[in-house]
Amino acid sequence: MKFRSNNQEESIDFIKKFAKDLTIPSLILLKGEMGTGKTFFSKVLAKELGSQDLTSSPTFSIVNKYNSPKGNIYHLDLYRLEEPDELYAIGFDDILNEQAVILVEWPEIAELDALADYIIEIETTGDSQREFNIVKEPVKTK
Repeated sequence: MKFRSNNQEESIDFIKKFAKDLTIPSLILLKGEMGTGKTFFSKVLAKELGSQDLTSSPTFSIVNKYNSPKGNIYHLDLYRLEEPDELYAIGFDDILNEQAVILVEWPEIAELDALADYIIEIETTGDSQREFNIVKEPVKTK
């Protein structure tokens, strides 16, 4: 599924709709070049899930944890990891076993596609225009 936004407001509307349909627990991989809006996506999603925590990029901490009424939200930025094994050294196995929403920026470093519930590719198509491509999502059951 692809969605094109022409401005920040349309991107926020898309993320809000995504949040309403989100199943928990979920591992969400966010792929895209630097500056495409991966952290923005994570911030808006955390807010939409009810988190009142101050959200920020986990570039230096690698993992940020936010509280929400729907459970914990983990936001990981793997950009600074050099080896996939480093992810497990920071407790990723424990995080995966929680009933949580897990957002991962730069997941290519740890080859997490097979574990993902959602894979979202974000591309800049103009100054404030973005294309969101959900290339993997859970099969909906009735």
